[in-house]
Amino acid sequence: MAGALLQRRQRSNVHPIVSGAIQQAATGVFMFLPASLVERFPAHVALRPGLAVIYLVLFGSVVGYSSFVYAMDKLPVAIVSIYTYVNPMVAVFLGWLFYREPFGIRELIAMAVIFAGIAIVKFSAKQSIPMETSEA
Repeated sequence: MAGALLQRRQRSNVHPIVSGAIQQAATGVFMFLPASLVERFPAHVALRPGLAVIYLVLFGSVVGYSSFVYAMDKLPVAIVSIYTYVNPMVAVFLGWLFYREPFGIRELIAMAVIFAGIAIVKFSAKQSIPMETSEA
């Protein structure tokens, strides 16, 4: 989040989606050498895990990060920062929808706590009034 805050301070004429793409490409180039030294890829990758990796690259990285960079350019930081609370709920929902992972009372209570936290943050942000200094 610190990098995102620093990025907001530096204005540029580049579209936020292009900025996000450049950041991801630079990270990929930078991490290629260490990854190629450490990881050994199998000669054969099964279809389902291969599709899962492609899905994560497309939606988790490209779409997700580009959306984050775009939101940081267009929305207040307080609103964008709640993505850390919303992402786990989306992941739980997708796990239940596609993989029939269990969703019970414990998960429901956890989501209610998350929603309550988000509501408190949003409500307190609206209610915060700058303190006035009076010179007497």
